[in-house]
Amino acid sequence: MPPRTSARARGGGRPDGPADRIGRCRRLDPAPGPSGPRPDEQGLADRRAHPTDGRKTLVEPSAAGRAALEAKRGRRAGWLAQANEDELSGEEREVLARSAALMERLAAR
Repeated sequence: MPPRTSARARGGGRPDGPADRIGRCRRLDPAPGPSGPRPDEQGLADRRAHPTDGRKTLVEPSAAGRAALEAKRGRRAGWLAQANEDELSGEEREVLARSAALMERLAAR
């Protein structure tokens, strides 16, 4: 006895059948590749071989990389301080300060 699936359920060769829709839904890997020079190529990081395991490479920020990180953190802190001043009331700033202390206490556990 033939299987009890209809040609319509199987797609029946139609261009809009289930098999065709599944094929259209397939996507390539969404992870993008490198879009620019690596930090070590920009002088922002130093790469060196692992001292005991030749399969590994150690990467750490260079002096220029540390300076760039500090500058970025400074800009972020400045933006946050300005937003805090512009957007929050005095009472809200007090609540935020108390909650930051609570978060630090929890993070120390």
